[in-house]
Amino acid sequence: MKILTIHLEEKDEQNINHVLYEIHKHIENGFKSGVEFPVNWQIKKEDDATMDFMNPKDRIEQAKKTLSEAGYYTENLWQINDVKSKFNCTDVEAMQVLDISLNEDYTKETINETISNNGDAMGLTHKD
Repeated sequence: MKILTIHLEEKDEQNINHVLYEIHKHIENGFKSGVEFPVNWQIKKEDDATMDFMNPKDRIEQAKKTLSEAGYYTENLWQINDVKSKFNCTDVEAMQVLDISLNEDYTKETINETISNNGDAMGLTHKD
């Protein structure tokens, strides 16, 4: 892991946030184009607040791990590319399609019914 320690004065904070944003943008663009960077940078301020710039794939895996440890199912996640592979649309429009689709009563009812059916098939006992 490469660590870059930066000591900031209060007046420099806005400027460094811009620099960090630009670094982050270039790293993410590199990953999107298939370029691999051995990056897991930590930028520390004097107050020891830490900001991690990890490979986007690693960030996603870390987020999934955190959610899994909290009891969430993370093996079937939807993203805007699931919509954009079917439609010519913006990221915002794709997210709207996902939001509407995943929050429809039919979708929720189908998932809950399938959970019940599979629990029954496994011989689990229903709660009252």
